[in-house]
Amino acid sequence: MYLLYNLLSWPLAVLLFPWLAYRAARGRLPGLGQRLGLIPLPNAESSGPTLWLHAVSLGEVKAAAPLIEQLQTRFPKARVVMTTSTRTGWEAARKILPADAVFFPPLDLAWICRRFLHRIRPQAVLVMETELWPNLFREAKRFGAALLLVNGRTSDRAFLRYHATRFFWRRVMAQPDAVLAQSKRDAERFIALGAAPEKVKVAGNLKFALRPSPAPIVQALRAMAEDSAADPILVAGSTMPGEEKLLLEAFQQLVSEFPRLWMILASRHPERFDSVAEEVRALGIPLQLRSQLRPQTKLQLPGVLLLDTMGELGSLYELATVAFVGGTLSPTGGHNILEPAYFARPILIGPSMTNFQEIAEEFLRDAKQGEIPEAEGIRVGANPSRDRQGAVTCEIPGLENTRIGAIVQLADAQGLVPALRFLFRNPGVRHRLGEAARTLLQKKLGATDRIVEEMERLVSPRLASTRPAGAAQRRALEHQSEHQSQTIREHDRSEPSAASMAASGAATLWNGAAALRVWLYQRGLLRQRSLRARVISVGNLAWGGTGKTPFTIWLARRLQAGGLRVSILTRGYGRTSRERVRIIPPGTPPEDAADAGDEVQLYLRNLRVPVGVSSSRYEAGTLLERQFPVDVHLLDDGFQHLALRRDLNMVLIDAENPWGRRPPFPRLLREGPSALGRADAIVMTRCELLPPASRDDSLENLRAALQRFSPSAPCFSIRTQIIHFMEWRSSRSLATEQFLSRCPLAFCGLGNPHAFFRTLEKAGIPAMARKVFPDHHRYTGSDLRSLEAAAAQARADCLLTTEKDLVNLPATANLGVPLYWVAIEPVVEEESRLLQWIWEQLDLAGAPPLEPAGSLQGQLAAESRLR
Repeated sequence: MYLLYNLLSWPLAVLLFPWLAYRAARGRLPGLGQRLGLIPLPNAESSGPTLWLHAVSLGEVKAAAPLIEQLQTRFPKARVVMTTSTRTGWEAARKILPADAVFFPPLDLAWICRRFLHRIRPQAVLVMETELWPNLFREAKRFGAALLLVNGRTSDRAFLRYHATRFFWRRVMAQPDAVLAQSKRDAERFIALGAAPEKVKVAGNLKFALRPSPAPIVQALRAMAEDSAADPILVAGSTMPGEEKLLLEAFQQLVSEFPRLWMILASRHPERFDSVAEEVRALGIPLQLRSQLRPQTKLQLPGVLLLDTMGELGSLYELATVAFVGGTLSPTGGHNILEPAYFARPILIGPSMTNFQEIAEEFLRDAKQGEIPEAEGIRVGANPSRDRQGAVTCEIPGLENTRIGAIVQLADAQGLVPALRFLFRNPGVRHRLGEAARTLLQKKLGATDRIVEEMERLVSPRLASTRPAGAAQRRALEHQSEHQSQTIREHDRSEPSAASMAASGAATLWNGAAALRVWLYQRGLLRQRSLRARVISVGNLAWGGTGKTPFTIWLARRLQAGGLRVSILTRGYGRTSRERVRIIPPGTPPEDAADAGDEVQLYLRNLRVPVGVSSSRYEAGTLLERQFPVDVHLLDDGFQHLALRRDLNMVLIDAENPWGRRPPFPRLLREGPSALGRADAIVMTRCELLPPASRDDSLENLRAALQRFSPSAPCFSIRTQIIHFMEWRSSRSLATEQFLSRCPLAFCGLGNPHAFFRTLEKAGIPAMARKVFPDHHRYTGSDLRSLEAAAAQARADCLLTTEKDLVNLPATANLGVPLYWVAIEPVVEEESRLLQWIWEQLDLAGAPPLEPAGSLQGQLAAESRLR
């Protein structure tokens, strides 16, 4: 069934993406990038265990606050990360946790979930209430994290939907290690959907532990209400469309009896603030906006205060004479009644409470309110009746069938005015209702402790095996990275899953199209043209991030050292120039070619060669040969550019991640591994990032795997080494041992940012924090300001980036913190053999530079000083 789910999800995601992008552009779908898995790596200091908690919206976020507090107390070394699906929930979560620990959740596509998990690296994933995400659940378990469904509940409507398709949800519910339900009924429903009975426990409702966040506005509004003698005060919270009209009509009917009546009105959705305000004005009711209140403001009574801000409603229930909880008169399932109960306020709701049915039933049944005393001639009958759930049925005229317990639940909107009139007139009844609600709330505490106890049972063994932070920080990060790589390798050898089968199907279609294109070129059905000079292609199978540009620079230097005249042919990825073909002479200042893309600027910074930029490398090469003498063209990223004939195909493979499992097409290469049959040589890069203890064996195994596809192609290995660190403005260089005393914030926009951070770790550079931007990212002033702020927050004394990112910085940037970039060079383990092989394959004149004069490190340092 997972196969069917994923086969349906992929085309649906493709079809919906334009709509999602449109909503994101209009501000209606915040965090689209994060939902696609584009989140930064954790800061370097966050090397301890991670606990990921997902809460769908504002109510769940608030309920999670006490749980987060307990988790931080029980697991002091753990980093708690929260995801939430709504903007209001996201804003509330950022008040509970640091901003860099709050995200929007991933879309439930397997590769996005995998990327998210590999970025967060959680030891445990806690999902609140009824968020059942098939791929997320499955990938979390594959990642090795404990999976808990906490505060679990199913509404009547949701249960009917899930139960109708239980043949599928049975597979999903088998994934969690524990299901901690709010009630016995919820526990029974989860078992009916397929959860193992021994994994299901009744833990209670986290929302009973809710504590409204204090808001300074409460004291100010209390003072205003006292100065204006506002009485009574109706707080109507979380109202939904249609309810405001009913409340405002009730307000108009009651003002003749209560001329100092004041209503605080809070719409559930921020986007409706303006329309609600217009609705109040249209009825001629005096309106004031919370956002426009000033210390000298006088309340207009009778009148309405519209709460057009977020995060303050919960604490404002403290001011209520009566609290009305919205979403209950409209058929939307209701909202949380626990915040007014916390303040012992009488609570009035409508008939729709399916979202909080268990809580409502407990407040109506368990309070045993009994008979309401006489009040100005209005009374409940001497022998009040009870409904089937045990709640008292009111016999007040106009309130027939109204249920009374620790709350008052109306049968319909007709009872709104009689109920408010009755409660406004009777302080004794209000007090009794409010105290009953608070007493019941206190009796229901304890869910948090039960959840944390289950967490300790399931997660403590995982946390105990995690290396501590502090002095062993870099070793812990290295261990985690090695563990991830091992997890990927073990996953590759495991039995194919439905998700991987779906991905394999997509890969098969893609690779089939690529193979057909190659076949057409090989059969001459598509034209392949030749240049006069020799052509060496430097390319790869993965979607970037294998170190092509540094290797191309290294190779160009070696060819030049052998007396050859070299040029670079590139498409100029990210170029803004509209010229079809552009030839850039050697010695051109890099800043004069900023519109040709960052890779071109890197070539101009490090080489004195002509560069041809065009989507047609044949046209660029032809024009370049007319202007400059050329012996060898280096075809940058040219393995798939079959329109130009080449003399050598050199394919780069990342030794740590050979099959390029990174977006935008995880587990999907530009071409399948069989395309390595066209390679003349294979170069394995970043070999130094493999685990030291098993590096030789890993390289030998990888070499054997690659040569199955290309038996005659020699394999060479490369490691990356840091030359020095260069200060941006002054061009002052620091050796690695000099830079060790700095505490940088490291940032980059690369195809494989993980490799940059690992290279720093290997060199012993303790990055205080990390920031990741998209590949080829052009930085703005806003980006730099955010980097400065992040550096200050992380107590970093400088910024550190790559040379590629350096050329993407605005030339006029004015930073208040030092900025350094890392100069690196590839080191070929068998350099003489590689160069000798190139000379032999191309039948080049002269001899390869087997012992080049001066080190590449010295050349780069000298040229950097000149620049």
